Amino acid sequence: MTKEKIEKLVNDDGFTRLIAVVCVVLGVATVISGFFIYPVSGAGPILLRILLVFVGAGAGYFLHNALHELFHALFAAIFGSTVTEICFWGVKISKFKPKISLEYSSLHAGWTVFYVKKPEKAQTALTASLAGGLAGSLLSIILCVIFAVVIQNGYTFELFVSAAFPAFYMLLINFLPFTDNDGSLIFRADKDVYVKTLAAFETESRLFAGETLEKAFPLTIERIYGKRPTTYYDCLFMLSKGDLATAKLIADKLVKNPQTPDNEVIALLIERFFIACLEKDEQKVEILLPEVEGTFDENLSSCRAHAAYRLFKGEKEWAKVISTSFYALSENCPLKGLGATERQIFDKFIEPLLN
Repeated sequence: MTKEKIEKLVNDDGFTRLIAVVCVVLGVATVISGFFIYPVSGAGPILLRILLVFVGAGAGYFLHNALHELFHALFAAIFGSTVTEICFWGVKISKFKPKISLEYSSLHAGWTVFYVKKPEKAQTALTASLAGGLAGSLLSIILCVIFAVVIQNGYTFELFVSAAFPAFYMLLINFLPFTDNDGSLIFRADKDVYVKTLAAFETESRLFAGETLEKAFPLTIERIYGKRPTTYYDCLFMLSKGDLATAKLIADKLVKNPQTPDNEVIALLIERFFIACLEKDEQKVEILLPEVEGTFDENLSSCRAHAAYRLFKGEKEWAKVISTSFYALSENCPLKGLGATERQIFDKFIEPLLN
């Protein structure tokens, strides 16, 4: 990880902590005010109301996550997208098999995956989905406040007020423009990040529709902004053309860019590892192996990189086993165009070495 990226993460963490402190202080003050608005006496009732504060905080957090993701999906679907995956509360619901599965990482934060049916409307679809997430966040807070005010009872007041503040915290860290989350995109606080996100979204939507990478590069970006940003898909495109040198340059450039998202950095490191294996660069392979080994066989690119590594180690039979898994993954890839592009790369670089 570069120095610039580390500094950026530290700054982002500082903003998050500041927002958390503000929300906690406001939340505690409001909860305490409830004891004055609805006085109570006796240890039992007081302890019960304190317990309801913690119950409400947890419930509000999970309510927010559900509504936020559901409204992302709803608005995306309304504005012409196909929702393929939605995940929250530790459960993933997918359009593809398995339809329902456990995803523990979504216990603290969910996500929604969707692709626009008409890629030329990518900008509208992306903005609509972001607005949906904002609507879901606001709705979770509004519901809590309404119940706290309408049901004039000290117990329900503590329950619903304490539920509102985790939702308020999530709203702030998601939608304040200076954060790296939905807010920076919907308000376009960082134009470069927004344009790059839009480019990736349109590219993946075209791949989902079955276009190969050669045809899938975003046209919307060029029409609106005049210049298409360089992304991971440029590296993959160069690999599909057999141009290892240019693919390596693109990967190195993007990895060093502090604005490159972490998931894209991992994908780029996998490609650098793949290229190093093909070039038999022992030093580079040794450096990159710890970074990518844990991802082997998780997706098409990591499966391809694993096969290249086994060939690099002289383990041809193992590489043949991996190739079987690779072709099965490529056939079942939801992004049909990506599966076709990956097969081009595999057939160009790996398949000849297996014979």
